[in-house]
Amino acid sequence: MVLDIYPLSSYYFTSKPAVSFKDETLADRARRLKSNYDAHGIRTCVEAVILHPHLLLLQAKNCVYKLPGGRLRPGESDVDGLKRKLSSKLSLMKITTKPNGSSLVVGSFLVPTLGRDTGWHPVYRFDS
Repeated sequence: MVLDIYPLSSYYFTSKPAVSFKDETLADRARRLKSNYDAHGIRTCVEAVILHPHLLLLQAKNCVYKLPGGRLRPGESDVDGLKRKLSSKLSLMKITTKPNGSSLVVGSFLVPTLGRDTGWHPVYRFDS
């Protein structure tokens, strides 16, 4: 996938409505994640590191910043899931794929030699 990147002056920045969170506390989140893991197994996520001209982070709460991305749907590829998440998180109108690879290529993964589950651990293990 290739995204055309234009000068920063070509973009406008605004905020989207606040996202509601399922959990009030980290303990609530750990319980929910444990329940989801027990029901569905490993949760696969993708996140994008976008550098233009700075690292793009999305503010989730007052002091919480996240990379754009999220959970993959069952059977969804990393690239397709990342396209979907970037479209929804960043309100992209269209993502163009170009065969010549002249712009930003999604697919240069930060840890390309490791398997998808390498380093996996349930979050709730840290809550004890």
